Amino acid sequence: MHGFPAAERGHDHPPPADDVTSTPARVLDFLLGGKDHYLRDREPALRAVKTAPFLPAAVRRDREWVRTTVADLAAHGARQVIDLGCGLPHEPLLHDVLAPHRPDARVLHVDSDPSVAAHLAAALMTSRTPVVTGYLHADITCPPSVLDSPVLAGTIDLAQPVVLVFGAVLHHLTDEQTDTVVKEFSSAVSPGSSLVVTHWTEDFAPAPMRKTADILTHAGVATRPRTGAEITAVLERHWDLVPPGVAAPGVEAGHRPDTSYAAVARKP
Repeated sequence: MHGFPAAERGHDHPPPADDVTSTPARVLDFLLGGKDHYLRDREPALRAVKTAPFLPAAVRRDREWVRTTVADLAAHGARQVIDLGCGLPHEPLLHDVLAPHRPDARVLHVDSDPSVAAHLAAALMTSRTPVVTGYLHADITCPPSVLDSPVLAGTIDLAQPVVLVFGAVLHHLTDEQTDTVVKEFSSAVSPGSSLVVTHWTEDFAPAPMRKTADILTHAGVATRPRTGAEITAVLERHWDLVPPGVAAPGVEAGHRPDTSYAAVARKP
C-alpha cells in the first residue's frame, strides 16, 4: 500500500503508564516498517502518510544515505562514530556498516527514549561485529549528559577524529536547541571530525510536509522542518560543509526529492 509491510505489526497492548505521548523513535520505527511502536505512535504516523504518501520511502532513503555516507567515511579512514538520537534498531546498524572497512572501529549509540534502550541493548548483545559498540541513555539536547559520560569515555576517544551522526534528529529540536547542540558537539570533537546530517524540509513538498509536521507535533512529536538556507546557516556557523553542501539525498540516483536535505561537514 504505502511501502511499509510491517505497518500493522506494532504492539497493540498499552505502552508503559508513564509513556503518555508518541515518540520520534517509535514514529520513525513505524515509517521504516518496524514493529516496536504502539497504537498511539501508529495513528499520527498513518495520518501523516495519508497526507504525504512518499514519507515511508523517503525516510528509508534517508537512512540508507546515512549508512552509505558513514561507510564511505570509514573507507577513507574514519574509525569512531557517535550516533546521536540513534532511534530503534533497524539492520544494518552503523557498526555493521563500519565493520567491513574498519573492524577496529568504535561506535556509540545515543538516545533518550527508554524503548530504544531495551531494543538496542538486545541487538548489541546478539551482534557478532568486531566493532566496539556502546549505548548511552542520554538527552542530546543536554550535550554534557553525553560528552561528560563515562560510557562515552569508555567507548570514544574525543582526542581523535569522530563522525557525529544526526540522522532525522535535528528537525525535532527547537531553533535554540539545534544551534546549541551543533555548537557544543562541534566544540567537543577534534579537528578532522565529520558531521553527517539528514533533516526534514518543506522546500520540496510544502503543503504535505507542513501538514505532516502539524500532525506529529500535535501528537507530542515536535517537528520543525527547515529550509535549505536555515540548515546551511546552522551548520556553517560551526562546520565546513563538504560539496555539494546541503542537498537532497538520492537525487543523483534519480529519486525525486520529497522530505529532506542531507549534508556532510568537517571540522577544520
